Amino acid sequence: RVQSAWGCLFFFETVCTMSQTVLVTGATGYIALEICKQLLTAGEFKVRGTVRSLANEKRNKPLLDLVPSAEHKIELVEADLLSAGGWEKAIEGVDFVLHTASPFFVAGKREGEQKLVKPAVEGTLNVLRACAAEGSSVQRVVLTSSVAAVAYGRELGPDYVYAESDWSDADNVDAYTRSKTVAERAAWDFVAQNEGHKFTLTTINPSLVVGPLLGSPGTSVGIIADMLNGKLPMYAPLQFGVVDVRDVARAHVLAIKSDKAPGNRYIVSATERWLKDMADRLSDEFTPQGYKLPRKQVPYAVAWVASFFMAPMENIVKSWGRGLKVDGSKSEKDLGFRYMDVDKSVVETAYALIEMGVVPKTPAYKGAPARE
Repeated sequence: RVQSAWGCLFFFETVCTMSQTVLVTGATGYIALEICKQLLTAGEFKVRGTVRSLANEKRNKPLLDLVPSAEHKIELVEADLLSAGGWEKAIEGVDFVLHTASPFFVAGKREGEQKLVKPAVEGTLNVLRACAAEGSSVQRVVLTSSVAAVAYGRELGPDYVYAESDWSDADNVDAYTRSKTVAERAAWDFVAQNEGHKFTLTTINPSLVVGPLLGSPGTSVGIIADMLNGKLPMYAPLQFGVVDVRDVARAHVLAIKSDKAPGNRYIVSATERWLKDMADRLSDEFTPQGYKLPRKQVPYAVAWVASFFMAPMENIVKSWGRGLKVDGSKSEKDLGFRYMDVDKSVVETAYALIEMGVVPKTPAYKGAPARE
């Protein structure tokens, strides 16, 4: 009888969970694909994903092929981040929203404000307005923010460790960092002032994201591709937090379930690495396979001159030689996971880029090793 009772309870919990739906916005993105894979593999929720165009079969194929054995196939709906139309329909019947979609490109300050900052804010608010609309069933929103919204634009010393209570100075940073900062602040302000349907908010603030690719390469792994392709012949003295994409996705999924998550920000960052550390690790693995990795630091004078003509170099010069430390331990404690080895993740990223054809194979290339 006891076994029968437990069996009934398990069945009841499973049925209740499976009646709930998770919406993943920007579902073809680097982080979003891994989130969808984990959700579909676990089979605990129905999964719906937004895409820009249902007609773009090439772009959507990796998403549809993620987990062929999934009991419930992913449902795709069309919604544009920069248009208010379509979001209430996308959110219809949804219990949890994982909002990962965000515009990204390298831009100067003037064009960045119009093409990056404002779209990031308005896109976030379009989703939140739909969540707050009459008839909404959304209980919780998990927003993909960034360490960019935490640790930039302020001089707090080389030993300072940034935590969730810190915010970047949006008036003293590049367009991308400003977009992440003001978009996240806008989200928290919206929830605090929301007079419509109530839901909770959690933000995930990852550092530099690396790891296996399930679709088109994410912007964050471009630096690894450039190293392997020879487009980055020298490295700059930069340090940043690094985290595996599987951990970032795991944090999003766990934030749906955790009672501690509502109302919290979570830095998701395994450890810090200098760019030289990454170049050296890649060199150890790929120099014997015919790839030329950067082995020297770019002279400051060269970087300084280039900063007058190249927006990315301007940001590099501002961060020249400065260590950046962030504390990602709150995520482990509250959400209940352990970070993966990012040095292995960097190498896995490189192999994935080569196997996908983003980086050409050399005659000496030995092929990607089997994952552990």
